[in-house]
Amino acid sequence: MPTLDAEIRGFVRGNDLSIRRDILDVPDGQTIAQAWMTIKEELEDVDADAILQKVISLVNQVGMGHIEDSGVSGTGTVRFDLIRANTLLLRAGRLYHFDVQLKTSANFVYTPLKGTIMAVERVTEAG
Repeated sequence: MPTLDAEIRGFVRGNDLSIRRDILDVPDGQTIAQAWMTIKEELEDVDADAILQKVISLVNQVGMGHIEDSGVSGTGTVRFDLIRANTLLLRAGRLYHFDVQLKTSANFVYTPLKGTIMAVERVTEAG
């Protein structure tokens, strides 16, 4: 079952943030081959107008993330790395929409996670 009301809160704008989520119900005989995390101001915005989009695979990419467990057992794990430059794009206190979409080894596309994300303002601007 997808989670369609997820919330990501409690991080400071301008800090690095690693978002790790378990993906339940990976279809039998399939694995997670690719995953996207997209953050938009408005749901109606096209992907080209997104605040940011991270695309990950089974290869660990610094500053992007990694499919840490492809889900052979039916449960996978994905990690998206939002670096300082990414979180600086988010205005503190503003709700943004995000989702995690994945493509399986059989080329099926699913959205297991959707919700809102909001940063708080930083105090220190060093770094």
